[in-house]
Amino acid sequence: MSDVRVRIAPSPTGDPHVGFAFTALFNFLYARSNGGKLIFRLEDTDRARLRQDSERRLLEGLHWLGIDCDEGPDQGGMHAPYRQSERLPLYRDSIATLLQGRHAYRCFCSAARLEALRATQRQQKQTPRYDRHCRTLSPDAVARQERQGVPSVVRLKMPLAGTTVFHDELRGELSVANSQLDDAVLLKSDGYPVYHLASVVDDQAMQISHVIRAEEWLSSTPKHVVLYEALGFTPPRFLHLPILRNRDHSKISKRKNPVALRLLAQLGILPAALVNYLALIGGSIEHDHEVCDRDTMIKSFAPQRLNLGGPVFDMQKLLWLNQQYIQNMDEDAFVQHLREEVLNDTKLRRIYPLLRTRLENFAQFFAKAAFFFDGVQDYQAQLETLQPRDELPQVLADLCARLENLTVWTQANIKAQLQAVQQENGFKTKELYLPLRVLVTGSKDSPELLPVLELLGRELVTYRLRCFLNR
Repeated sequence: MSDVRVRIAPSPTGDPHVGFAFTALFNFLYARSNGGKLIFRLEDTDRARLRQDSERRLLEGLHWLGIDCDEGPDQGGMHAPYRQSERLPLYRDSIATLLQGRHAYRCFCSAARLEALRATQRQQKQTPRYDRHCRTLSPDAVARQERQGVPSVVRLKMPLAGTTVFHDELRGELSVANSQLDDAVLLKSDGYPVYHLASVVDDQAMQISHVIRAEEWLSSTPKHVVLYEALGFTPPRFLHLPILRNRDHSKISKRKNPVALRLLAQLGILPAALVNYLALIGGSIEHDHEVCDRDTMIKSFAPQRLNLGGPVFDMQKLLWLNQQYIQNMDEDAFVQHLREEVLNDTKLRRIYPLLRTRLENFAQFFAKAAFFFDGVQDYQAQLETLQPRDELPQVLADLCARLENLTVWTQANIKAQLQAVQQENGFKTKELYLPLRVLVTGSKDSPELLPVLELLGRELVTYRLRCFLNR
């Protein structure tokens, strides 16, 4: 299967997490076990949710995991560019083809009309969907709306009867009644394509042979099959990976588990251990021992063994496996890891201005700086000594949500969120800052709060707050 070409295609709208790592790993294993190619593509057409630092973090996450791609925005390739925002002419050509072949149509419905339609459907206990109001507009009516400058989107014209059938490599043949499918938007009014169009066009242009993605895209696959056929393309093979679950079988989330890759690195998880663990719970490798190196994963990889039951991401099991890797490290690797990942020059230089006036001797450093390296501690007892206001948990939950959505993590931006929460809830500065300091550092006597929050980073700060809130 030397013609195997698979792709990792995330949206740069947030931090890479274990779900991204799970999908990336199985694309990597599929490519390497078949002598194929792995392509990294950024699906950055959702401009409203785009985060400027997300591309860098996604690439850093792949590098940390040791997943090397053959083509991508950082290294180029024969199908460049690999950012969808740089491929807009290609999507416009596809839209023109669909409109000309009457496989798509312009929709001029306003946001207000669509919201009213959805509200009525919800009230009548119907599944909210577009009512195809513009599907039968005459060419003259369309031209008239365009001359008047009425904003429009382009929708896919789904079949009104029959079924759409497709094959999933793990689930076999699946079919969906076309009457249950909506006329999906393909091109937004701002000229940017949505996922449905851009992914299909790019998978064809980049000669993707197998689309390996999360199970949540299974319901969209019938639309993609119709779109492939409308454009005259041969669909690739589909393989939808199961969604990672918490121990209670709910969908994995940062509120119940540390899921961001940067946070796992801060908590001292080795990338090799995480990769091993994800392959293990996915069920795609067959090995006598739970500890399995990458070469063995590639050689023994068999997608038909993938666990469709919803693999459980158990942090305690991951920590156990991580311990096995630490125990097997030789002395040089152990020292090098601490020097490069924990006590590196960059981090120590950032800690220096916060602690230099607080040390009487260097032996105190490890006690006073411990919170910069700990994952989470139980600071409940210290917090109770402050006799915090009853409303504090609710206020901290609001603050935590704001900080999680903060796109640029700087002292100025953190302070703005603190002040907003403080003013909206009638909290004095001390009533908010002091409990926050204790929950983040474990002490009332720690360096200035804002520089500490900035240095710890969004993932670790919000994780510590979530651990308190979840209790």
